[in-house]
Amino acid sequence: MIAWCKKYIKWLQTAPSAKQAASAKNNHGTFYVNQMMALKLIVNDKAGATKLGREYFGGTFKGQMKSNGDQPMEASRSHPYHYRNFNIAGMITNARLLKYADPTSDVWNTTSNGATIKTAVDFLMTTKPSASKESNVTAEIYPNVAAIMSIYGDPQKRYLNFLKNSGFPYTTEASYLWDQPAVNAGAKNAANNGAGAASPTLSSVATSSPTSVAVEIRPGRAMGCMMLIVVFVAMSGLC
Repeated sequence: MIAWCKKYIKWLQTAPSAKQAASAKNNHGTFYVNQMMALKLIVNDKAGATKLGREYFGGTFKGQMKSNGDQPMEASRSHPYHYRNFNIAGMITNARLLKYADPTSDVWNTTSNGATIKTAVDFLMTTKPSASKESNVTAEIYPNVAAIMSIYGDPQKRYLNFLKNSGFPYTTEASYLWDQPAVNAGAKNAANNGAGAASPTLSSVATSSPTSVAVEIRPGRAMGCMMLIVVFVAMSGLC
């Protein structure tokens, strides 16, 4: 697997289409860094992963948001609610990868025109997909909200109430494996209120290995799920 990943890294560094993605300032550039950082970790190049993360948050990220947390390059797309969420998911993944590669990093407080990743989620929580005539995309924000809640805290229960009022069973998402620190009794109840879906209990998750937790892979989350698997493999030393 390491040999294959090294070949893939080489392709990402040399192929014209890959180099085009690497130079993109929107979500294409964000997810290029996702892949490269995860691959670098798999091949035991933590220094290389750290360098990529620092370059992203010191470069591309700096131009992706306005001070209020909106993302102009994603807002101009034909499906702005979806693309804003998509890029936020990429930002969160890049931040988590960098924090893993360099635990001393203050990445969560890094700003883009004064806005953090949290600011981007806060902005999107006030936006309705119906405003841009988008359908079947509402649930895309919930894993991002859960992630922000687990990272920045939620003393006013704003994020918890947002999830609770949605009825979304986010403990059935693959992203739940990362967001467990956010889950307390109230969050578990919020998750279990959604559409009658069965959710793992706190005790079952705490005593189970990640591979034994039942998760529902939803359409549109394939990239996030793939990256979750890649990062889990890298962190668990399976290769």
